[in-house]
Amino acid sequence: MLAWIFFGVHLFSIACAYVFNNEVTELWDTRPEIRRIDGPASEHQNYVITASKIIRPGTTYSVVASFTLGSEETLVKCYVSKDGVNLAIASGIAEGGQPVSLQMQIPVESTPGSYSLKVEGYTGAEKNALSFSATSPLQFSPEFLTILTETSRAAYMNSMTVLFRVVMLQIGLKPHGDPVDITILNPDGYIMRRWPSRYSTAGVISLSYKLPSLPKEGTWTIRVQAGMQVHNSTFIVEQYFIPQFEFTIESPPYIFASDESLSGTITSQFHPAKIKFGDITVRCLAKRTSDIAFKEFYNKTERWNHKFKFSIPLKQVPISPGGSTLGTILRIEATVYNGYLGEARTSFAETKIVDPAVRITFLGPRNPFFKPGSRFSGYLAVSHEHSFKMAKSLLELGTLRVKAYATLDKGVKQYLGEIYIPSANSKGGRDSTASGVDLKKYRTEGLMHFGFDVPFDAEEVRVIATYVHPKNGKMSSNELIVNRASYPDNQIISLSSSSEEADIGEFAVFHLKANFPLEFFSYLVISKGLVLYSNTAYSEFTSQRNVITFTVPISAEMAPTFTVLAYVLNGNFLVADSVTVPVKSISRYEMSARMRRHKCKNKPTLQLYTETKLGSFVGISVLRSIQFETQGGNILTGGKILKEMQKFDGHFLVDRHIKRAVDGLAAETVRFLPSRNRSPDTGRTFLENNMIIITNAEVHIERNAVYCFHLGKDACLTGGCYDRERRCDGIIDCEDQTDEDGCFDKEDEEDRLFRVHRRTKDSDHFDPRDGDWIWHDIPMSDDGFEFQDTKAPPVNEVWYISAFSMHPELGLSIVEKSIRFPVARPFYVVLESTPVVRRGETVTVKAILVNNKLPEANLLLTLPASKDYAMVVVGKGGDVQRYSPEILRGQHQHFVSVPMGSMVEVDLPIVPLVERGKIKVTVTVSTFIVRAKASIQIEIQPEGIILHRHMSMLLDAKSRSRVTRFLDIPLQDTPVIPFFNFRRFVFGSPKAHVTVSGDVFGPILPSNERLSTTRLLERDLKGVEAELFSLGVNLWTIQYLRLTDQLKPKLLYSGLKAMNLALAGLSEFISYDGGVRLFKYSRPTLWSTAWALRIISQSEYQDWENHFLIDRNVLSHMADWLIKRQAFDGSFMDNGGEINDRRIVSQGDSVTSTCILTAHVLISLKTVGTVSSGNLEERLSISRVKALSYLEKKLGLLQDPYALAITTYVLYLTGSSLREVAYGALHLSRIQEGSFIYWSRTKVPPTKVVYENQRPFWQPRMPNESNSLAVETSSYALLVYMLRDSTSYVPGKVVAWLNTMRTVDGGFVSSTDTLVALQALTEFANRARLQDVTDLRVNVEASASPNKSWNIAIGQNDLSQFRRFPIDNVWGHVTAVAKGAGQAVLQMDIQYGIDWYELLDKPEKKVFDLNIREEYSRFRNKSLVNVEVCVRWLQSDGSRLSGATVLEVDLPSGYGIVESDAYEVIRQTPVIHDVRPTPLTVSWFFEKVTPTFSCFNYTVKRWFAVANHTRYRKAKIYEMFSPENFELIMVDSTDLQVLDVCQVCGSYQCPYCPMYNLTTRLRFSAFSLLFFVLIFYITLK
Repeated sequence: MLAWIFFGVHLFSIACAYVFNNEVTELWDTRPEIRRIDGPASEHQNYVITASKIIRPGTTYSVVASFTLGSEETLVKCYVSKDGVNLAIASGIAEGGQPVSLQMQIPVESTPGSYSLKVEGYTGAEKNALSFSATSPLQFSPEFLTILTETSRAAYMNSMTVLFRVVMLQIGLKPHGDPVDITILNPDGYIMRRWPSRYSTAGVISLSYKLPSLPKEGTWTIRVQAGMQVHNSTFIVEQYFIPQFEFTIESPPYIFASDESLSGTITSQFHPAKIKFGDITVRCLAKRTSDIAFKEFYNKTERWNHKFKFSIPLKQVPISPGGSTLGTILRIEATVYNGYLGEARTSFAETKIVDPAVRITFLGPRNPFFKPGSRFSGYLAVSHEHSFKMAKSLLELGTLRVKAYATLDKGVKQYLGEIYIPSANSKGGRDSTASGVDLKKYRTEGLMHFGFDVPFDAEEVRVIATYVHPKNGKMSSNELIVNRASYPDNQIISLSSSSEEADIGEFAVFHLKANFPLEFFSYLVISKGLVLYSNTAYSEFTSQRNVITFTVPISAEMAPTFTVLAYVLNGNFLVADSVTVPVKSISRYEMSARMRRHKCKNKPTLQLYTETKLGSFVGISVLRSIQFETQGGNILTGGKILKEMQKFDGHFLVDRHIKRAVDGLAAETVRFLPSRNRSPDTGRTFLENNMIIITNAEVHIERNAVYCFHLGKDACLTGGCYDRERRCDGIIDCEDQTDEDGCFDKEDEEDRLFRVHRRTKDSDHFDPRDGDWIWHDIPMSDDGFEFQDTKAPPVNEVWYISAFSMHPELGLSIVEKSIRFPVARPFYVVLESTPVVRRGETVTVKAILVNNKLPEANLLLTLPASKDYAMVVVGKGGDVQRYSPEILRGQHQHFVSVPMGSMVEVDLPIVPLVERGKIKVTVTVSTFIVRAKASIQIEIQPEGIILHRHMSMLLDAKSRSRVTRFLDIPLQDTPVIPFFNFRRFVFGSPKAHVTVSGDVFGPILPSNERLSTTRLLERDLKGVEAELFSLGVNLWTIQYLRLTDQLKPKLLYSGLKAMNLALAGLSEFISYDGGVRLFKYSRPTLWSTAWALRIISQSEYQDWENHFLIDRNVLSHMADWLIKRQAFDGSFMDNGGEINDRRIVSQGDSVTSTCILTAHVLISLKTVGTVSSGNLEERLSISRVKALSYLEKKLGLLQDPYALAITTYVLYLTGSSLREVAYGALHLSRIQEGSFIYWSRTKVPPTKVVYENQRPFWQPRMPNESNSLAVETSSYALLVYMLRDSTSYVPGKVVAWLNTMRTVDGGFVSSTDTLVALQALTEFANRARLQDVTDLRVNVEASASPNKSWNIAIGQNDLSQFRRFPIDNVWGHVTAVAKGAGQAVLQMDIQYGIDWYELLDKPEKKVFDLNIREEYSRFRNKSLVNVEVCVRWLQSDGSRLSGATVLEVDLPSGYGIVESDAYEVIRQTPVIHDVRPTPLTVSWFFEKVTPTFSCFNYTVKRWFAVANHTRYRKAKIYEMFSPENFELIMVDSTDLQVLDVCQVCGSYQCPYCPMYNLTTRLRFSAFSLLFFVLIFYITLK
């Protein structure tokens, strides 16, 4: 305690000594920017050396030395050093009265470090006598560019493409041409995509980034790195799934508390005629500033048809305890029930109540200072809260009075005058005091300049501004208190400028006034913390109170603002003042952009016209009105550019006037204004401008500041201190708010986020389909203007077009005000239909005819004749047959009348005439004026339960010149079984093809096909496994092609693009701590984390890092997560007991299960390589050693083939001394059957071969419970042989067996075994080098198509080319004959549909129970189907729980469920962890299925009219990693099958339906024929 007391007394004594005895003192220890050198100083021997405190790479650093008149010549040397090593040196001779500027070029490659400036002065005849020496630390700032980012949206949804531009300006406003690195970071800060060393076009880089189907929600970052400068900009990503019905709440973002009500509209996203009827419930909730949650105070339910207007009186809003509603956020929540669709949706929109009072704001610092005897001037702005622009009428009709008073040193008040601006309607009146005021500027912008002469003996000045409202007479006032600046001996200089905004290439005029005799003074021109120019000005008068006028040339380096700092050595004192002037930085040349409509009468095509300087780059973008109104900061605006430029200084040193639009229909405008010195004394004038002072003169600093500086703090202007680190932290520490003065307003970002998130985002907000119809990068041609033809989207919408231009010399120019452009074609047609139907079903194509501007149009709608479909004819009274309706195969025409401003829907029922495949339906609509056409594609799937049969084999011609294989097709030429009431298969459902590919890897799909589980495994998986499979299969495909010298650039880049997409999708399942979840709503597990770490680590490859980069932080966090879960003995076992892959579990043998998981994790930890994250590398090494030691100890106990194979593999990876022992055990455990070798827990039945006529016919491989595990086990064993570099016969036989286990063309059994097998086959192909000797000719013939055969030549150049041959007649057999040398993979895939229970595929053992029951509502003839599902696990092999499980349930055609609605089912059903709906299937994902029944319900809704549904649909449940464990059942849909086209309201000819059209089908009377010919003739014209 005594020590603290003595320390306090000592500190107080020091403070008193400085405060009372030393106003001007040495501040080296606490403010090294001010360096006073002790030494001889006199009136004629003083000097001051100034330089910037900031050093930037690639810039010129200036040191200015000034000496008083009569001083001896001095050699000044200066050194800039980093970490004690000189980077730049300069020297020069300084004479009295002639300052010398020493300039040094800072290397552009400079990096952060300890920088310092050393200055030495030498005098004498030889200039070798050291006069002074001083060193001052410098602050390194990497910023040397202004970097701007523009994105096509402020917010994006899943699967959208982020379009963005990076605009880079040098300090001189010219484009930056050197390469930069650009990266995309997800919300966790992980790098998702990188573009290294990217060059710009005239300073602009335009790129795009594709988001995955399930992206990580949150704020994503675009990071631009130029040298050491890093610039971050953000965009928002959300998951949104577009429903069939949406509506928008239109309400203002802000309203005034004086408004009577909050009014708005609730409008459907569709045309008014689209909505038939419904109910709407509108609730209004309020959240006051003191509330945590919203509270409801208004609720109303009414009928609704497309549009609903609401008006909620503000007097009903709950009042805060203070008696005010200011700051209250009102939320309008609406729930709309669409009676036609039978569903309800809820949306919200928020509005903030702001103060309507007029606010008078004195621009500039909160605590300004005046110079005694000089004129004090400034700016004030008249606006509403948040700088909302006032109505022009209020500025014109209101009155403004500004008065000023001075308090003299004796306490006497003195009136300084007033400025009075009367109403614009007043005649005569007191308007003389408004002379010198720009009335036009005030009455349009609300900005006024004022100034008053201040007497020399004034101590304080008060400026009072009062505005009188013209309507209610309310007065709004504000008072500005101005304190006296502190100068020693009252020696004062005052600097001002008569230039309001300087133009580059012109001159700015400045005036310096002094109250003492002045012969000359020096001044510096400072911008962005750098000294750009220095000079000395001389006075023609030496009397007191003289004024010196001088000019400064304006260069581009001074933008956006520059400061002139003038200083005088008067006796032993240094006196200084400064003024800041804005420079016109952007739009120094004209550019224009506009849309032209005249290209076509129907106006589907518009023309964009841009004009600017020659050689410029033009960027143009467009936003919907709903996006533009948010003002999300994603487009380039003048305000955004100026704010970004000003960030060089860290905070604002210039007064600024900001205007915002309340309704959001105009971008924020920012205007910089001339600004006086913000500091009260000479020392802080230099400090505020980031300058260093080295002098032997006295530098005056106010006493309180001296005290604060010696405490290591900064001073509040009116007293007190604050920590320097707390400058601009958003927390007020000074009573006068000095610490937050001039800072970038954090409320701006809060307001931006409020506008972006204030209402429910819908499809219009994200606009995934139409929103990028204008995103043009235009290099300007020689004539300076360009025409861009673009097709307007078929929507009625108001668009806002923004444009900028970048010129190589003149820099950036923008279109100041976004172009408002409404798009509404006079007439257009849109088609709607379900994307997929099954064979035999009747599908409706809905033609939506929209007439915006034509007079009532009589339209001729034509459905052309087609061989792919026919029109269904509805009889009188809606009579139509269900199963075999009357059809019209020719052209169908229909007259429709569409009034102007309305929409008519015409439902056209068609019957597809193709068995399977895709058909294109086209509808044309003709009038006397326009002709419109629209097309839609519909996929036809076979009906019934689709069964798959697959055969795969290796054609090995290495040792023989001819190989023949006979592949049996297990189908007859007819499905009919005589005298039976069931059939072998459904008519038209069989489909088969043969695939042939060279080498052993398998077929390489074309670059335009995405390699996914859907494409390669024919299973719609979701979650981390689906993304890992896509990443892994692309990886091993590229690696195989690379290692075998077959890789082509097109396939490489398409593969890397797919890998980037998969990597971004993976980030959704990676937790903040590095754990990986299998599904969206599950928890991280050891298995999924280790598997993800392995695949991601394997994807790293240095050669393609420019296109695909793995963030090492991702790997570090995942490895750290795994290490933390390692047991003391080195093993890994999931404590939760939830093993995603049940194959890891060996029943009754916990040691084996633990060894399998430990080996699985160790492979991942070995694959990850080195990490550089603290002590993680050391912990990782220890963890590897412990895990390896555990496996070595347990090796002798392993009998399970899978455990032995994966353990042996990891022993070889890590170089264990026991690897040969493990290999011996593995080799002995092989199973050899004929020419095949494999490993499995149980024997795998070989491919069945049936002999007929002495010919061996290969049969399809049927599901077996060991298939998946056997493939993975054998693949690990093959990898062991490859690592051992074995030349034995075993690897070839393993490869041959593996190629018989393929169940689809591109994969094996499950996702995991496919990836391990592809890795093993890649290693084998790399070592076997079969491509060097391959020269095969394969002939394929189908017995049912005797006149058709395929001859395939396989050589080195097309070894793995994808070759697929469809089999037209799917029966009989296929004969393949291979001749030559080499190997090839031959596969045949067969699909057919069945509708008889006895023909369903059945597993070897029944492991699941699956029950499905459907209930059909009476609503709109079964438009809602409630599905109840119950599943349970039957404890196969004693397993208590299943592994990860997938349940696939087919949907009736035309029915669907929105994914977000399905998530609500998951939240109510804990056993389900994810869901994936597709047009024909909904897949539910389980982490495990228990022995007790787990039941849940979900509802599917009719989205599109489909009649005559197929009777039987499929429901299948299977283990994700062991698909051979499944249960397949049939779902009977007889209740839907009996519905005809009119019962589902699928035709305009159906009475009693909402879309019934009274106009009948065209009958060819003489008059109608003549009328049709006339229309047809006009249409052709």
